[in-house]
Amino acid sequence: MTSRRLSYVLQQQVHLYVPEANELRDEIDYYVEAERQIETELARRQIRA
Repeated sequence: MTSRRLSYVLQQQVHLYVPEANELRDEIDYYVEAERQIETELARRQIRA
């Protein structure tokens, strides 16, 4: 399961108004963005190879 898919699942499970939920969503967003950047870089390297 990718972190993107996991983020959608977690966001559905965590109550929207709990302050910790906002922190969790921010953390998930950070990891989702990092994963996207890694995928982009790996794809770029494969094109060069």
